[in-house]
Amino acid sequence: MFTNIITITKIMMKYAKSNPWFYLFSVIFIPVSILTPLVLLVDRVYWVNVFVGSAVCSTTIMTIPDLSDAISHDKYTNALSFFITRPIRVIEYIIGMGLGTLFYNIAGVSTILIIGYLFLDLNLTIVQIVPFFIVVFLGWSISCSIGFTIGMWGPRDPRMNVSIASIVAYSLTFLVPVYYPIEVLPSFAQKIMYCFYTTHLALIGKSIVRNTPIATFNMAVIALYLIVVLIIYFRVLRWKEI
Repeated sequence: MFTNIITITKIMMKYAKSNPWFYLFSVIFIPVSILTPLVLLVDRVYWVNVFVGSAVCSTTIMTIPDLSDAISHDKYTNALSFFITRPIRVIEYIIGMGLGTLFYNIAGVSTILIIGYLFLDLNLTIVQIVPFFIVVFLGWSISCSIGFTIGMWGPRDPRMNVSIASIVAYSLTFLVPVYYPIEVLPSFAQKIMYCFYTTHLALIGKSIVRNTPIATFNMAVIALYLIVVLIIYFRVLRWKEI
């Protein structure tokens, strides 16, 4: 199992290895380009919202479209037949493809943490940094499932597929209260926004940064998302459905 996962991860990262400067630029430029203008525009009291929002955004927009594009391209070029005809389970393919994006997710969030420390006076302790990265990992896991779903069951054309994935990723980041407090929304809108996992990731992340208690409700919703993802991966997906 682990050999298959490692092999698929290497395949997924092949382009990154052959174009290291492009990926290095991406993991640094995307977080900085999102974080910088918002920090300049908003009052200092809202910097935590911008900081946590940028971390969630970095994880979301660097996972969903990328995986959707890779999987839809495999479908379009019939590359999936290579895996189907070998003793590789769907879950191994999914984990391998997902791990291929985890490196630059971590690199992007690390860049945001460094900026927060150097310029935003966010002096997080190791007790805060570790759970913050756990939140990033959970967000990456759920974002992977969305990217896989769009890539597998979305349009066969990779261009259309990645366009849909990008719309979903940016909506989950900028329409949902990730960069701004959920309290500014009307009551009915808040109830709608609580349905999205990025809302809860942002609320948990803000609690960690502010060193305040994490709401049980937020953790429960993220746990529910993860349970649904695991059920889909282990009980629903079959090669014949892909």
